[in-house]
Amino acid sequence: MANSPTFSGTLTVQGATISVGTTTQQGSLVLNDGSSNTTTLQSAAIASNLTFKLPSGYGGSGDCIVGDAAVTYLSVQPVEQVVVVGTNCC
Repeated sequence: MANSPTFSGTLTVQGATISVGTTTQQGSLVLNDGSSNTTTLQSAAIASNLTFKLPSGYGGSGDCIVGDAAVTYLSVQPVEQVVVVGTNCC
């Protein structure tokens, strides 16, 4: 396989884990919106492994995804119930 393979269409990976990056090289996931804009997910420097479990439902209009204190799960809650700490929150 080439070092930088390019796929078109849908790629389905069943029963697998996808790892991006290595223990010595940071990886990132770049999502394109179909025009010239992108969203990039990239890990900051962390002290140990971190896992996010996304909620199973969409929630409602005006809801926000929030985590518990231990970040063991994320849930969808109305913005009015979210306690804002700092800025740039929901």
